[in-house]
Amino acid sequence: MNTCLAGESAIVPVMIGSDADAVRLSARLLEKGVFVPPAMYPAVPVGESRLRFTISSTHSIEQLETAVSELERLLSEYRMSDALDSVMSLARRSNKYIDETAPWVLAKGESTKERLGTVLYNLLECIRYIAVLISPFMPETAEKIFEQINTDVKSYASLKEFGGLKVGGKVGRAVPLFSRLDSKKLLDDIALAAEKAQKAEKAPENTAQIEEKPEISIDDFAKVDLRVAKVKACEPVKKAKKLLKLTLDDGVGERTVASGIAQYYKPEDLIGHKVILVANLKPAKLCGVESCGMILAADSGDSVRVVFADDMETGSTVR
Repeated sequence: MNTCLAGESAIVPVMIGSDADAVRLSARLLEKGVFVPPAMYPAVPVGESRLRFTISSTHSIEQLETAVSELERLLSEYRMSDALDSVMSLARRSNKYIDETAPWVLAKGESTKERLGTVLYNLLECIRYIAVLISPFMPETAEKIFEQINTDVKSYASLKEFGGLKVGGKVGRAVPLFSRLDSKKLLDDIALAAEKAQKAEKAPENTAQIEEKPEISIDDFAKVDLRVAKVKACEPVKKAKKLLKLTLDDGVGERTVASGIAQYYKPEDLIGHKVILVANLKPAKLCGVESCGMILAADSGDSVRVVFADDMETGSTVR
């Protein structure tokens, strides 16, 4: 295995993130100047050297198995936050493994290169465990980790036994998973958002101006004959884009009304519904259609809405 010590170009074989604990599994190696070329990635020793892998002074691979069973228990109890924290605890403990094994020191001696290969393999295998465990929470991030360590051993069942990574295999290209937060930009964005919110609070409300009509007496209002009418038929008026021709049953007979709602309603939207009819409006001829009355509608922003009365009896008087 070739190595490059501090002072020369340094490359880390896998990158887990930026500020997350898992990132430091490989970032620490980068800081110490350890270089492991993907094409020359060390083969993992077998026998005693492999069994020396410990992630604490008193625990070994069993701690990984405990982390898996603990995650299962927490998920079964729907404790999602605690479950994710248990995975991060494993990442933190794996990070400490770097301090305990000091791979940058192992890289300096010919006699410890075999051990260095074991340490680096152990770290990558821990990263694979972490990627599998976080996949229910961050599936896309987990896939990026698998790609960077160049493995298709992704199943939950693969965690039953340590050693899923292929010995002597090449790792993928190291790419940070998470961008480092720019604290100054973040504070500027927060300040800008607060300023906009403050201006919005001070801005006068844009109230719509309602055109007021001259006052009328109750006697004037009583002259208006408002009835509930059912739409029996409806069709567009030829050569009039805005008009619909409605055939209405007002409880006494049928009549035709032309209404300028064609741009807001299709004929099928109205047929079968009940509307409020101004029954005693003087008839008028509109684009060749004699309109005997009008139906009530209301302005709604840039649209117009017909006032429906579907729960009332045809011919009922509105007053």
